[in-house]
Amino acid sequence: SLNEAAKKDLLSQTEKMWSFYKDHIGQETSWLPPDNVQYKPVYRVCPRTSPTNVGMYLLSAAAVYELGIITAEEFTGLLEKAAESIEKLPKWRGNLYNWYDLKSLKPVSGFVSSVDSGNFFCCLIAVKECLRVNGLSPALKQRLDLIINATRLSEFYRERNKLFSIGYDTEKEQLSRHNYDMLMSEARLLSYAAIATGQAPKAHWRALSRTMSRSGAYAGAVAWTGTMFEFFMPELLITSKEGSMSYEALKYALHRQKRRHTPFGISESGYYAFDGELNYQYKAHGVQKTALKGGMDSECVISPYSSYLTLSMEPLESW
Repeated sequence: SLNEAAKKDLLSQTEKMWSFYKDHIGQETSWLPPDNVQYKPVYRVCPRTSPTNVGMYLLSAAAVYELGIITAEEFTGLLEKAAESIEKLPKWRGNLYNWYDLKSLKPVSGFVSSVDSGNFFCCLIAVKECLRVNGLSPALKQRLDLIINATRLSEFYRERNKLFSIGYDTEKEQLSRHNYDMLMSEARLLSYAAIATGQAPKAHWRALSRTMSRSGAYAGAVAWTGTMFEFFMPELLITSKEGSMSYEALKYALHRQKRRHTPFGISESGYYAFDGELNYQYKAHGVQKTALKGGMDSECVISPYSSYLTLSMEPLESW
């Protein structure tokens, strides 16, 4: 565990991270978070947001409230403004579209992402529980309940193969033929929440692939691109029990990242490449030994957020 000095330093870093939201969320963004802000070579605030962006923002607000960084009044005030915008967003069977324009609140495309919907769904449940446990704003809690109860994750589920499609194309009016089929995936939250709320059968969990990899005395289930996000992002809200297959997979992923002999934290992120309008490019960076997809060791990009994701398992080394 961290000593008091380390805890104080980590809290200070948390306040700085929260300042991203303080600085970039307001009336001009409809009280929802922009996907990213670029400072160089040109300053640019992304005019779009996604369900995961919104969910993580609300979850962050709950976290900084619990840590004493913002007051109960500030917390509920931010939630009320965000909830008002969320209620206005066009939806497909209760699910948010993949991208929205922050000014008009209209969908940017007709695609609805199952994993994003699952992330948003789980974040809202956690935020609602924060309100309940702390006795804050029952009216507001009820509004979040209505959004949660209207979100039909079951619409993405295929009974035939017992898997979730990656999403639904509202223009073609069909589910994507591609599925989330691996246990160690960022869609683990979607799967867990759907089963827990009766929107998918328990058989779905058993249908997820557990393809294994080994390195010396270590072994674990792999992910598609071997990123820290795939392994650890779901652990923000669900905790793998020590000794379980998912727990061992997390330990194995961390072990392999450390074996790169660089600061660990390799994941989906922006990196030093630009398009014609000087926007940073974004893609999944991973470790080959924990990935099914080939070519993952061809480059190495470290993203600080990826290191922070492992705080619950390796607090001293992650910090």
